[in-house]
Amino acid sequence: MENNNNESDFEACYRTFFEKSREIVKKISKSFTYDPDRVNPETNLVWDREVSLKIREIHQNFKSFEHFNFYSEEHRGESLSTPLFLIDPIDGSREFLLDIPECATSMSFITSWDLSETNQGAHWIWNFRTGEEVMLCEGKLSVAGQRASQNKRREKLLGLVSRREWEEGAFKSFTKMVDLKPTGSIAYKLVLLAHGACDFVYSRSNKNIWDIAAGSFLLSHLGYSMYNRSGRVIELGNGLVNGPILWCKEDDYSKLAPFLSF
Repeated sequence: MENNNNESDFEACYRTFFEKSREIVKKISKSFTYDPDRVNPETNLVWDREVSLKIREIHQNFKSFEHFNFYSEEHRGESLSTPLFLIDPIDGSREFLLDIPECATSMSFITSWDLSETNQGAHWIWNFRTGEEVMLCEGKLSVAGQRASQNKRREKLLGLVSRREWEEGAFKSFTKMVDLKPTGSIAYKLVLLAHGACDFVYSRSNKNIWDIAAGSFLLSHLGYSMYNRSGRVIELGNGLVNGPILWCKEDDYSKLAPFLSF
């Protein structure tokens, strides 16, 4: 009974930590409005550092998290072993700087790297430009600012791909097989897939764990799978996932598998 109580206290503690972190991100985002006179590569770094530092302060103030790791692009020194708090304050930096509303904050509290374990931990992605927000907490999914359902039957599968890779002409050989739409931020693309705005998401490049963890757990909860050249990705846990990477329903995988040999 004592262990159960301790576990309950721990879960209540991390939910509080998670909510306080979300509040910080939302509060700081109000001061980061687009200013064409100060668009430069440092702008998004200021946001990233400020958010990460403030959330790290919360982490250090929680005595219950003595064995709880913190990891972000700005703080990579700690272990990736669970339990772990993982954050990417801005995914889609290029779009953020150009005032394109395709960027997002991505956060996860991870108790297991097994992508099937979606009833544990918490995962949150928030597009602070559009207000679209998805959160999965202990198996319960909540959505805010969701666009109208787009799960309609399409003549060809529709996929979201990197705008940069699209501009480089990387997908010319695939446009007869599927419809493709260039979109910024891998975290935001995964949210759009969860909303039914497309049928798959594809990335040619490697992805850091802070970019894709929250979205991959959200999609796993909704019945999507993640693939690379090694096959289905069963668990995360390394700092980098090798590309190309594909997220789709299992029924569509056979049609999309050629992307993984590209």
